[in-house]
Amino acid sequence: MRHMFAIFGLLSAVEVYAAPPHCDQYEDERKLIETFFGELKGVANDGNYPVWSGRIPELDEMLTKPVGSSCWLVRELKETRKVHLSLTESRLSRPVWAIRALGYVANCKHFYGALADDSAFDPASPRWQFLFRRGRKEVPYFATWMSRDTVTLAPPSVQRAVIKRWQYWYKSDAATFRFSPCGNVDDWYF
Repeated sequence: MRHMFAIFGLLSAVEVYAAPPHCDQYEDERKLIETFFGELKGVANDGNYPVWSGRIPELDEMLTKPVGSSCWLVRELKETRKVHLSLTESRLSRPVWAIRALGYVANCKHFYGALADDSAFDPASPRWQFLFRRGRKEVPYFATWMSRDTVTLAPPSVQRAVIKRWQYWYKSDAATFRFSPCGNVDDWYF
């Protein structure tokens, strides 16, 4: 019985440890992140997509203050019940772009969750061919259908696992992490 409480205490500690970080000390970085999301909103409205016209300046600017920038990006990670995002919706999705930006500034870092509940799996849906690129045990928060530039989202349980891993990474590793840009757009965008 005592061991059961010890295990429960350990699990509770991990849950508490993997909470959204406190970022109030990074006010300049918050403004940069808001500018970044504001630019993306403008892109959704006018159709000029910065990824294909070269680099996104705000991503490179995030690298000048990566700990604070990644703090605000991790705070943007939220669970959604949606399954698919259209082109316009994906351009406005803060969690999707937060993960893309984190992947860019953290040198192509990614986190995955396992699909534990098969009830969400529908073999007739094309979404799984994108989400299962690495198998059922390494499912990303989202995957991009490249030819359509639309986003398919993992089930909420996978999203939660990915969010917790990013939160844990930020709290345990970000302060000493060697941030550098992800050089290949395929590794951070899709």
